Amino acid sequence: MAENDREKTRSRGPRVDARLARHGGLSYLEIPAVDARQSAAFYEHVLGWRIGRRETEDPRFEDATGHLIGRWVTNRAISREPGQDSSIAPGRSGL
Repeated sequence: MAENDREKTRSRGPRVDARLARHGGLSYLEIPAVDARQSAAFYEHVLGWRIGRRETEDPRFEDATGHLIGRWVTNRAISREPGQDSSIAPGRSGL
C-alpha cells in the first residue's frame, strides 16, 4: 500500500494509520503457528490476506480492508485449554 494512500492521525506518540486507530475496532493480531510461512500461505489463500515479508521467518499480514494487521508467532506454547489468549493495549500512553 502506498504511503500517500494512508491517512494519518496524530496522538502524543508516533503516527498511526487512521484505519487502525478506529474506536472499538480490532487492529492487530498475533496468531500462534507451528510454521509461520505455511500459515501465511493458508490465510492468504482462504481469506485473501496480503502477506508481507513472505520470504522471512516472520511474515506479516494485512486483511483486505486494511483494518487488521498482524503476524504469526512460533514461540508460544500450545495451550491445553480452549479459548483466547488475549491482551488489550491502551490507545494512549500514560493511562
